[in-house]
Amino acid sequence: MTEVFFNSRIDVADLPELPPDSFEPLAPAYLRSKYVADAVTATIVAVLATVATSAVRAAEGPVWVPLAAAVVVVAMIGLAAVLQTMSVRHLGYLVREHDLTLRRGVIVRITSTIPYNRVQHVGIDRGPIERLYGLATLQLRSAGGVIGISGLTTSDANRLKELVATRAGMDQTVDNTVAPTVEQPSPAPGD
Repeated sequence: MTEVFFNSRIDVADLPELPPDSFEPLAPAYLRSKYVADAVTATIVAVLATVATSAVRAAEGPVWVPLAAAVVVVAMIGLAAVLQTMSVRHLGYLVREHDLTLRRGVIVRITSTIPYNRVQHVGIDRGPIERLYGLATLQLRSAGGVIGISGLTTSDANRLKELVATRAGMDQTVDNTVAPTVEQPSPAPGD
């Protein structure tokens, strides 16, 4: 028996929308953690500029070259901080019954959706600055790529990890404390 194939038109106006206010914002500490990372980078650049300036002075070269380079780098870090502020305002995630959606981008806006049944690995990353602020990054990996949701509180990241793992069918309950039972042969009579 041959089935009839239908491929009817769907009107785009009838499709559901993702309203911008339906996305969850990131933890407020996330932006502060990004500023701290920028400050650490700027401090390292300032120290390197000081060392380079001392070396140039000792070699009797033009002192303005390393200072100008440091000013340019610090200005770029400042610009990055402004862009980060704008970026964090546009970041958000949406948890739905069958998928998770991430919205990001300042100049180029990107909305990525990953169905739970396509997730092959889910993990949580926590760098030193994230740990300082109680934050974490949820990493979802599939054959199509990786979606990372930064700026989550540690508890939210753990809850989302459990949800995604459960919905993806990953077994989270492995008990390593119980050794597998192996049947021992019965002792022979008289042993």
